[in-house]
Amino acid sequence: MNLIQIELFKLFKQRRTFLALAAVFIFEIVVFVIAYDQGANILDVVLNTLKDSFYLKGDLLNGNLITFFLVNSMAFHLPLLLMIIVSGIVTLEYQEGTIRTVFLQPVSKWKFLAAKFAAAIVFTIGVVFVLAITAFTFSYGLFGRGDLVVYMDSLNFFSEQDAFKRLLYSFFSGMLTMIFYSCLCLTIAVFLKDALKTWLISILFLIITNLTGQLQFNLPGWDYWFFPKLVTTWRKFFNFEIPWEQIWGSHLLLVFLTILVIFVGMVQFYKNDIE
Repeated sequence: MNLIQIELFKLFKQRRTFLALAAVFIFEIVVFVIAYDQGANILDVVLNTLKDSFYLKGDLLNGNLITFFLVNSMAFHLPLLLMIIVSGIVTLEYQEGTIRTVFLQPVSKWKFLAAKFAAAIVFTIGVVFVLAITAFTFSYGLFGRGDLVVYMDSLNFFSEQDAFKRLLYSFFSGMLTMIFYSCLCLTIAVFLKDALKTWLISILFLIITNLTGQLQFNLPGWDYWFFPKLVTTWRKFFNFEIPWEQIWGSHLLLVFLTILVIFVGMVQFYKNDIE
């Protein structure tokens, strides 16, 4: 526990941590400003064809819709920022040479890196939690509550209460994905020992994941077990009928992959020479 506290302290001593967190909040503010200024016009364009066949009552540009857009943002910009922040837990130790000083003390390699993974997970959970709180608070405060309309293979409408529950579930699902990305980045850092190389490989992995996630193949289990599909499991909460069995399977597989990534990082770190 002492090692985890130290790692969290070092994490928040990095300037990049606060810059990245500020970028998350700036992104939220930009979404709110655009939605407040142009949201109604954009929504009218999207729903224009439906107005000929359906009577739409109420304001569909509401806090639930804005929060849905913010959840959707976790696909790229949030893991990117988390990777930049978390990788510094390892790479800075190598670049500044402090890792040699640490191991002049009777510190176990296993405990040392395990504390870093634990700190990364705690930090990631905290960031997603704060994102969820601010998203709901400001979205409801600025745009009010209301029913949610989303397009997921079909146009689905959800009541205000149902939408809120589905959004909460999606934040939890997104949190599991963010934890995987943070742990993966730490493991990459253990192998490369360099911040720039770690960022480049992590960004490349993120880009490939997002691109291949758009692919569709008629293969058994492709949409449920292919990794790029796993990281978009949160979208399944906005199907009209929530496929709980598929979601649980995807989440368990994602947790397994996270544990595997941590194990690989621990083994490699144990083999590394302290330079």
